[in-house]
Amino acid sequence: MKKNIVFIPTDVCQNNCVYCLNKEPDKVRLFDDVLIRDSSLICKYIKIFSKYTNEMSLTGFEPTLYKDLFKIINFAVNNGMDFINFHTNGVVINEEYIKRLLPYKKYLKVFISIPSAEEKIYNKITRSRNFDKVFEALKLLIKNDFMIFPNLVVCSLNYKNIENTVVILKDIGVKRVLFLYVDTINPDLNVSYSESLPILEKVIGKYSDIKFQAFDIPPCILDDYPILKKIRLSKCPTNNELSIGEKVCITKEQYSPIMCKTLLDICPKCLYYKNKKCAGMISAYLKVYGKEYFKDLDINKINKDYQK
Repeated sequence: MKKNIVFIPTDVCQNNCVYCLNKEPDKVRLFDDVLIRDSSLICKYIKIFSKYTNEMSLTGFEPTLYKDLFKIINFAVNNGMDFINFHTNGVVINEEYIKRLLPYKKYLKVFISIPSAEEKIYNKITRSRNFDKVFEALKLLIKNDFMIFPNLVVCSLNYKNIENTVVILKDIGVKRVLFLYVDTINPDLNVSYSESLPILEKVIGKYSDIKFQAFDIPPCILDDYPILKKIRLSKCPTNNELSIGEKVCITKEQYSPIMCKTLLDICPKCLYYKNKKCAGMISAYLKVYGKEYFKDLDINKINKDYQK
């Protein structure tokens, strides 16, 4: 399986999202090994790893604020990269910026962060006033036929509003929506799966003309949510990623400062885990349910489901 090379060229952003990793106490330790500001070094890694993959990601914080962004994109498409996953908050994407992106349109998958389609909630989550800019960017990307993937991070501030957001995105022409869960240092922002999964299940079933994906949900708790279970197992976010920093490291170590080091006893015995179909039992799973929720899991049933 080919890898997705992940580059983080900057640690600045126009927004100040409440759940952002920027707020983690281990931020410096977290990003020292993966942040690469030197564009020549990024190009060097692209050249090296183009022998093994044709896909890369530009993420961050906000890569549109990186001064050499288009130099990197241009180098990548001229050195074997057929797919560039471009993660952005969309704030700077206006008519002029679209013109700069257009020559690379067939290479770009634009992952644009949309925490809510309700301005009040968006402003509360991002702690910004960029709502109008982001939705204008989304409309411009759709108008110009870019492949877009709106990212909706599920938290306590927006989960009850998810259907409204999906409806508005659908009305402006969005065909794909990604749900992500983020574990934060503020427990008030985390929403339990028992509260939020029924809402996601309902929305995904109701709007079948939109392609949904859901990440950071352990597959072993989805037996009561067949629709979610099907899309959750279609692709795991850590299943096909290789994170490149000044020290080369793989995804499972990239976030080690904030990852729970204690795996449940069941995980090493599980084929989801062994075959890298599960990201592992990170602290979010333990925090929202606790070990008691998992103690009676039938490992044979889980592995049987995996074989299907």
